[in-house]
Amino acid sequence: ERYNSAHSSLRTLQGGEFRNASSDIQNYMRDGQRVILAQAMIYLAQVHSDNQKYGNAVGFMRDARELLIDVKKRNQSVHVTTASMLLSGPLEPLYSLYRRNNDTIGFESIPSSDDLRARLPSGRTLLSKPVAYSPS
Repeated sequence: ERYNSAHSSLRTLQGGEFRNASSDIQNYMRDGQRVILAQAMIYLAQVHSDNQKYGNAVGFMRDARELLIDVKKRNQSVHVTTASMLLSGPLEPLYSLYRRNNDTIGFESIPSSDDLRARLPSGRTLLSKPVAYSPS
C-alpha cells in the first residue's frame, strides 16, 4: 500500500505532471509495487490452498509468477534480485504443488487475473484506528 501511495503521489506531483518525475524513480516504484503485490499474492495463494480452494491458489500463484517475471526481465531494476529469489525459492515448487492439487483433488476452474485482483483486500482495516466501546 505504501508503494501505491508513493506511486500516486508521484503522479500528482507538480499538478499531475508525472512526466517530470525521473524515469528511474518511476521504474523503481513500479517494480517495487509489483514485487510487493507478488508477495501478497503468494501469501493469498497459501491461504486459499490451506482452505482447499485450489483454483484460487493456482490463479494467485500464476499472477505472482507473471509479475515477478516482468520485474526480472528488466535487468537494470533494483528489485531483480528479490524477484529472482522469489521465483527460484518458494514460488515454483508451490505453484506446481497447487496445480497438481487442483488437477487431482480440487478440479476447480482457475479465475482470471481481473477476478483475482477484484478479490484483493485493500488493507484499510489494518491501518484504521480501532474504535473503543465503553460499557454503558
